[in-house]
Amino acid sequence: MKNLTLLLAMAGLFLLPFSLLAQELGLDSTTKLTLDQQNSLLFGLSERLDGWFKVPMDANGSLFEGSGHLGILMDVDSRQGVSGIPTGDIDLLRVAFLFPQLTPDMKTMNFEFGRLRIQDPTGLILDHAADGLMLGFNYPDLSISFRAGYTGFLLRNANDQTIDISLSHTDEAIAADKTRVFGTQRFLILAQIDFPDIFKQDLNVSFLAQQDMNPDSKFLAEGTTVQDPTRGGALDNQYLTVQLGGPIVETLFYNVWFTYGFGRTLSWINATGSYQYKPISAFLTGFNMDFYLPSALKSAFKARFILASGDPDYSSSIEGNTNDLGTQFNPVTITTLGTVFSPALSNLIVAQLGYSLQPIANVHLQTGVNVFGFFRPTPQPALDPFPGIEIDIFGNYRLTSDLGLSLSGGLLIPGSAGQSLRYSIQLALNLAI
Repeated sequence: MKNLTLLLAMAGLFLLPFSLLAQELGLDSTTKLTLDQQNSLLFGLSERLDGWFKVPMDANGSLFEGSGHLGILMDVDSRQGVSGIPTGDIDLLRVAFLFPQLTPDMKTMNFEFGRLRIQDPTGLILDHAADGLMLGFNYPDLSISFRAGYTGFLLRNANDQTIDISLSHTDEAIAADKTRVFGTQRFLILAQIDFPDIFKQDLNVSFLAQQDMNPDSKFLAEGTTVQDPTRGGALDNQYLTVQLGGPIVETLFYNVWFTYGFGRTLSWINATGSYQYKPISAFLTGFNMDFYLPSALKSAFKARFILASGDPDYSSSIEGNTNDLGTQFNPVTITTLGTVFSPALSNLIVAQLGYSLQPIANVHLQTGVNVFGFFRPTPQPALDPFPGIEIDIFGNYRLTSDLGLSLSGGLLIPGSAGQSLRYSIQLALNLAI
């Protein structure tokens, strides 16, 4: 109770400016009913109070902008009983400056500082808030941007929508520690160069780095001679990405990318019988294809392929290297894939085909299906070599501008012997005012 009171007090303190200065307030209420293969009936209730404000500062578009929320998540599980956690934090809090044409060949320069969101160009490696700054230079033929931020001041239960950082055993322990107020501590850097409209194609090159800033007391010391599978070391890594995309014809678009990941990870080396830091050399690659037929019930087709490298000697999907080189790719944050099965992009091949349409004219109803194939490119003792094929269906109906109803279901057909079918069915009602 003491920890709950402290968390609510800090959330209220952080959100006080929004309640006083907010130009807009909104209530978001989501009620969910979920049934899974364990015959577990889950009733979930999410309540959020959101506030937004924006204050112009001069004629050049400079502004002070912010958003925040306070809420609670409640679950009633037929097997595990009632649980609930408070959520709340500042989602965005920034001062932004726009400087037009500082030099003859520069269109604009942007500078922002405060709480910002940092996302890599692929959207698969990093998508997380951080406290820091952004600097951008826009020229007629290219754009250059630099973002840097620290995550240690975000609340552990910041948001039911927050994508958590889960790179190491330390990150997992912090996320599970109910006595903690703040989350894991990482320093993030993202530098990006965009070359728009090269023969109607967009090319960008980016460099992403994250530094583990958690205290040394959380880590196993290098040279430790006793194995401990529940603890690990500091995990620092970098990602270099090249991405190309654009239209092939008017309604057909593509996007292809390659990421090389490198850094260091604490590894148990059998030859020495001790923990040593060893280098990482891994990759992530893939492509998207999107085809639209607006005249045919606003049909949309999607194809996606993702390949994340693995490592045969890893003892777990997080850390666990036992050789002189770690070749398993690990993203900074987790991307949602299927409804039932959504693993991290580590030692994984994902093949996806999707189709959606609006079946009734002038009715705000969208339906669709997604089919996923999940495979492991590298045999690994801790992982199923062929997780299976998943089929997801969904329907979203907007009853009014404020009220929406959605129904989704997923079925995972296992590819390996001895595994059982997994499924999930969810009905959700969302009210946003």
